[in-house]
Amino acid sequence: MDYDNFHREMPQPLGRWNGRDVEGVDQLREVSGQQKHGLSAASKFVDPATGDFRLRPDSPMINKGAIIPGINDRGPFRYH
Repeated sequence: MDYDNFHREMPQPLGRWNGRDVEGVDQLREVSGQQKHGLSAASKFVDPATGDFRLRPDSPMINKGAIIPGINDRGPFRYH
């Protein structure tokens, strides 16, 4: 697990790891040793209410992903 955006607008814990509540990506990194490049920031989608999940130009998520061979490497299969 890495290069994910763990962000919540709600006050509940982010999740659980080995029975322990995890409050944010820094704590997840500490307890799991994962998410070295993980972030916690509002993604700033264009208009999620209408299904437009493109990132706005001011999004902190731009250029934060990872190349996954066969998925987003512009290989022979592409989503359009």
